[in-house]
This record gives sequence, structure tokens and C-alpha cells, in this order.
Amino acid sequence: MSKPIVSVIVTCYNKAQYLPDALESLLAQTFNNWECIIVNDGSIDNTEDVALDYVARDKRFIYLSQENQGVVVARNNGVLKSQGEFILPLDGDDKIEKTFLEKSVEAIRKDSKIKIVCCRVDYFGEVQGEKVLRPFSLSNMLIGNCMVNTSLFRREDFDRVGGYNPNMNIGWEDWDFWLSILEDGGEVYKINEVLFYYRKLTKSRNNSFEEKKKEVRILLLSNHIELLDREYHDLFYKYNGIVESRLYKYFTRIRKIIHFFH
Repeated sequence: MSKPIVSVIVTCYNKAQYLPDALESLLAQTFNNWECIIVNDGSIDNTEDVALDYVARDKRFIYLSQENQGVVVARNNGVLKSQGEFILPLDGDDKIEKTFLEKSVEAIRKDSKIKIVCCRVDYFGEVQGEKVLRPFSLSNMLIGNCMVNTSLFRREDFDRVGGYNPNMNIGWEDWDFWLSILEDGGEVYKINEVLFYYRKLTKSRNNSFEEKKKEVRILLLSNHIELLDREYHDLFYKYNGIVESRLYKYFTRIRKIIHFFH
């Protein structure tokens, strides 16, 4: 059986100074059968020059330019242009360890029930240390994201759920996307190694929507109200109706708000 193609979708907006780190980490991969769609989301710096330099160096790099429409549109457009069986999103200022693709592809091909492969994560840049993520379960995923954006998934699942939801363009689009893939079944496999490096900057897209977190959380959960209701009953049973439980109170409040707006 021939190796599957992995399509790496590198989205970039005004991060030209960091883009070589992301692209060089691809060139260093021990798994070679990949393509990389570089999506320039309307940058006004020299992102295009940097991207085209890599396109000229290696035919596996493909350049796609669009007007600034946000990361959701950029990522969806990149995937739609791709040819890979598996997809890996990678922001233009992050990077992956040289065995990331090899180990992730090996893991996801072992079992068709595995929908997503993730790994441990280290910060680099202005912040150092490991990014601690809670263990995966659907219940945990309704409370907070258990994976980072740079996790491997199947293209067929992207097509099945319709890609990243445009109504999540403010943020947490990856969290919403993982819920869409997993809410009807499937497993997550976590490689117990640091294979992804997340650049932590003082100013970032995530910082800019801090004041809108509550609004975005309600929007995210309203996208998955059936899953919320289903997991709700499981949580109520698990906690045996203990109304003083913080988790019970949290879901009760969220559920009431979502059903009110629906």
C-alpha cells in the first residue's frame, strides 16, 4: 500500500517573519509524501514573497492568495484546494517536530475509528513551557477544547461536516470543528510526545477576543445543542442530580441560555 498524501494547510496573515519557521519544519519531516497549501489571507506585509520563494524551491508547496476574510474561510479554501487523504492545519507562525507527520499518519491508519490524532504541545517564543490540555472526552470537550488546531484528521470527515463553521470566525473555530467531527462517534488518539510547537505572542487573534469569550462560547454550544442535550443527561446521571456541583450549575445555565435563544 502506498503512503497516503497529507495536505498541510498553512494559513498566514501578516506573519511573514515567522512563516519560514513553519515551512522549514515541513521540509525537515521524515515523512515526505505531503503537500502544503500556503493560504495568504490578505496580508499587507511580505507574506507573498516569502511563500513564493518556497514554492520556487519545492513543488510540494502551493500558494493561494485571497482577500482578508479570516482564518475560517482561509482554512476551508486551503482544504478545498488540497488533494490529501489526511489534513493537518498549521498556523503560519507555529512549527512541528520532524517526526510529526510520520507518527501521526501511522497512528490514524491503525484504526478507522480514530478521527483525530493530536500530541503534547510546547509553547515557544515569548512564553516557554508545555501547554497542558485536559484528557479527551465529549463531556470535557463541552467544557473546553482538549486539542490544539494542529491535529491530523481525515479529509472525508471535513467533507462530511462541511468544513469549519463560518459563524466561528471570531475564534475557537477548531474547537467547534472537533465537536462536529466527533459528536456522532469516533476516537481521538493522543501521541504522548511533544511534536507541536505553539508560538505564544503578546498580541494575537486569541487575545483580541477575550472580552467576547462568553458570547463565543454560547455560539459554539448552540452549534452542538443536540450533543449538549445528550451529554447533559449523561452528566446528570453521573452526578446523580447534585445541584451544588459546579459542573451541574455550569451546564444548567448554558443550556437555559441556548434554549432561550433558539
